Amino acid sequence: MRLFVAIPVEGAARAEMERFAEGLEGRVVDPDHWHITLAFLDDQPEEVAEEVALTLGAIEVFPFIWRVSGAGVFGGNQPRNVHAAIDPSEQLVGLRDRVRRAVRQSGVTLRQERFVPHVTLARFNARLPGVGLDRWLAQRAAVSLGPFPAERFVLYSSELTPEGPVYSELVEYPLALDHTIL
Repeated sequence: MRLFVAIPVEGAARAEMERFAEGLEGRVVDPDHWHITLAFLDDQPEEVAEEVALTLGAIEVFPFIWRVSGAGVFGGNQPRNVHAAIDPSEQLVGLRDRVRRAVRQSGVTLRQERFVPHVTLARFNARLPGVGLDRWLAQRAAVSLGPFPAERFVLYSSELTPEGPVYSELVEYPLALDHTIL
């Protein structure tokens, strides 16, 4: 089972980001799939997923706010995706660190990587975006959106299909509240 932990983009955040993403080229990500990844666990057996779900339940964090601060690409001169950049607030980084610690306590080895909080908006394959992307990025370089509430994080499963990934919420973790198994 392919797993990741993320904050879903919902409500007013989603509505504002849909306007922010207008005119974007490439394989645009369905807004239902927008999220801020806290940890990518890759493929894990079901018993590990259950252990991760329990361990994540011990995390206690108060709700906090997050903001979009412009847009960017990953992949340099050959972009693989375009994203909304998320301010790396102390609360967001703290939650990410706690999530990664809990996942490791469950026996999962995580890749060491620099945390660049973002929401992927579109992906690119061999056909690279044209001048339109440069213009789109320039128009959004100084855009700030939010504040938006982070009120929960979610353990997701991801199934890769020819039409794109299918995400399923396995367990939601309301911030500073009781956790509910879906």
